[in-house]
Amino acid sequence: MRTCLTAPGPTSSRPRAHPEQAVLPHGAGVLVSIPSPARFALHKLIISRRRRLGDAERQKDILQAQSLLGVLTARQAPKLQSAWREAVARGRTWQRLLTEGLADVDPAIRQAVTDTSNAPPVSS
Repeated sequence: MRTCLTAPGPTSSRPRAHPEQAVLPHGAGVLVSIPSPARFALHKLIISRRRRLGDAERQKDILQAQSLLGVLTARQAPKLQSAWREAVARGRTWQRLLTEGLADVDPAIRQAVTDTSNAPPVSS
């Protein structure tokens, strides 16, 4: 049995496209579909900008995105590059939200993302 961990929505930033298979450790294991880590990281950058300044969830979103982006730039750069291109193709609002979210990420990871995805340079 497959389970999708994200709900559909026409304008949602949820990373529904290109799910990946994973096994949950329960009994002999349960096969589930999970969001692509690259798309999930970008989703977290976008969501962080939609939260109020000072909201603890905003910082949590940035830290989650930062953790994923650090691994993705080192191990799955082509997937991150593809996800970035698809996200910015959604328009100016997504471009702005991604760029603003990326400004809150650790400078070394921000630079790695910029180098990997051809994102415009961002200053914090």
